[in-house]
Amino acid sequence: MKALSGLTLLTTAFLASADEPSTTTEEKTDPKVEAVAEAVERFTDQPETQAGSVGFSVRFLDVPTEGQPGTIAKPAYEALGNKSLLPASTLKLVTTGCALEILGKDYQFSTVLKHDGSLDAETGLLAGNVHIVGNGDPTLAEDGWSILFGKWLEALQEAGIKNVNGHVVGDGTAFHTQAVSGAWTWDDIGNYYAPNVTGLNFYRNTFRISFQPGSVGSIAMFIGTNPKVPELKFVNEMYTGSASSGDQGYVYGAPYATTYYLRGSIPRQEEAFSIKGALPDPAYFCAHQFDAYLKTKGIPVEGAATTVRRGDFKKSGTPIELSTHLSRPLNELIRPVNHKSLNLDAEALLKAIGNKRSNKGTTADGAKAVLSYLVEQGLATTGFDMIDGCGLARGNGISPNQLTAILALFANRNNGLRESLPIAGRSGTLKSIGGGTSAEGRIRGKSGTVHRTKCYAGYVDCQSGRTAAFAIMVNQYTGSYAPVKSGITSVMARLAEM
Repeated sequence: MKALSGLTLLTTAFLASADEPSTTTEEKTDPKVEAVAEAVERFTDQPETQAGSVGFSVRFLDVPTEGQPGTIAKPAYEALGNKSLLPASTLKLVTTGCALEILGKDYQFSTVLKHDGSLDAETGLLAGNVHIVGNGDPTLAEDGWSILFGKWLEALQEAGIKNVNGHVVGDGTAFHTQAVSGAWTWDDIGNYYAPNVTGLNFYRNTFRISFQPGSVGSIAMFIGTNPKVPELKFVNEMYTGSASSGDQGYVYGAPYATTYYLRGSIPRQEEAFSIKGALPDPAYFCAHQFDAYLKTKGIPVEGAATTVRRGDFKKSGTPIELSTHLSRPLNELIRPVNHKSLNLDAEALLKAIGNKRSNKGTTADGAKAVLSYLVEQGLATTGFDMIDGCGLARGNGISPNQLTAILALFANRNNGLRESLPIAGRSGTLKSIGGGTSAEGRIRGKSGTVHRTKCYAGYVDCQSGRTAAFAIMVNQYTGSYAPVKSGITSVMARLAEM
């Protein structure tokens, strides 16, 4: 076998750590593994990847006879295997897998409707407030709120409430008021993919903003939002681009802000064009919508909708529970997270992990809990740095060997992560890669994308009948993505042929 430019081909051995040595006393001579190594080397030598970093790791999940069940095998092959690299959304594999381990596959987010104060049984007057108490459910009213509000209305009616002289109060205090990671960039915050994550999430924490494009180079006319967001004003600096320019529009706004800036460009067309923004205060939006709903159903609410964070209401007595809404179980909830790469859900899960381990619903506490769990499992974590749960933060770091070790751990635990992943060439974010090659139908994985970064990680069902965990991490590639995708596809195909 030819020398592979300093890249190391490793024997299959065992470890309880993600820090493997860079050499072993015995080379693996499986020609199928050699083919993977050669594909990685060719990819590393492409003009698009030479200025950046290509990290790679693959390890088989089956254990040789001398190993103990549940032991994690060393990589069969790695390149920059111990190099801490930016994972982008492949970090969701760590978040969702650890959520299954720490929270449990049957875990459900709850949202509770309560009231405080006193209720006059004769008149139906509630001298108090109606509370919507969230626990971080990212799927609450994700497809609309009419059914949910209908159930809450029934609960109020069954309790005999006909009139509220207090407020509808949104309670998002299950999570910290820092609704976004401090490491997210200003270019991301305010957009749908970087939503504010609170203890009371609602309607995917997003809304649509519509424009009427004008002539190329002119300001696109702001039409409005759907739904309307209370108290939010806009400064419109959105331009009209050429018809082929695509969606280059961005929303700029901080959590709880009352002014958003609309910048960038949208394509020239006759029809209206819309982009998606992040709700500045999901708990307030939820309370406001339910307040309006109750009034249309003949239950007047005297005070204005508000939140616990705002604090502009008087609480009276011990709250009484009226209704509890439960999310889907976690083992069902994570499938769309990994198929669609849902940042909101990943962040909510990380904060829920933080609550479970330390009763603090912060991103940082969730990350600490994940790190502690990995250490408890015997995995070395040198270079591992978890800044958020979804992979949007540019400060995240994990090595290819750590990623495949974690994937192997989850496979040993049979926790259901693998079944939640899309399939190459067929579904989710992997539908557009591997189709028509040996990789199609044999790879389940997660993609990760930020500027000049493309990563894939997951599991491969090899033609030999063996199963392996793999990670391909490309950081700081140059030029267009098309040749990078071609190189990654070639590596995936060789993995499937092992």
